[in-house]
Amino acid sequence: MRIIFCAFALLSFLCTKGKGQTISAKEKEAIHALVDTAEYYSLRDPNRCLQLVDSIFHRVPEKGNESIHVAAYIFQTSSYKMLSRKPEALQSANNAIRVANRAQDAFLQVRANFIKASIFGEYDDQDSALVYYQRVID
Repeated sequence: MRIIFCAFALLSFLCTKGKGQTISAKEKEAIHALVDTAEYYSLRDPNRCLQLVDSIFHRVPEKGNESIHVAAYIFQTSSYKMLSRKPEALQSANNAIRVANRAQDAFLQVRANFIKASIFGEYDDQDSALVYYQRVID
């Protein structure tokens, strides 16, 4: 039922707004439902999650919606990790860090650096992992 709602909400969002326009509160609610759906699929069906994340990037302007973009990049990174696509996972994590730094949001910076550290940890690159875990602690 939730997936149907998300699909309907996304469809109505796409029909009413173009790129770069301000998102209303009602549309943000629909986008958050889409983000929740991407999170659901991030551990169950990484390919489906990547499709949802791509939709978020194309439909939601980055400026003013940094937390949505960082969350989407984190789900994208997790999906790439599950698919053993390390270069794409690292690029996505770098994008999350870039957006979090631009927003100057400490919570987003912690989440973005943690996901990058987890990539290195999964591939037994402990030195690189420690660098990013240290950024999380700082």
